[in-house]
Amino acid sequence: MARPRMTKLDLTGQPALPFALTDTGGQIHRLEDYAGRPLLLVFHRHLA
Repeated sequence: MARPRMTKLDLTGQPALPFALTDTGGQIHRLEDYAGRPLLLVFHRHLA
């Protein structure tokens, strides 16, 4: 079966969608908590 074609979206300059992530200590971090401050997000694939 052929893979569906992916189209690129240029979202440069657009606000990010709100989201929250839980760290390994159980604390919830929301994107809005970091508004106006530089933030680097690193996502990696967890191989368990």
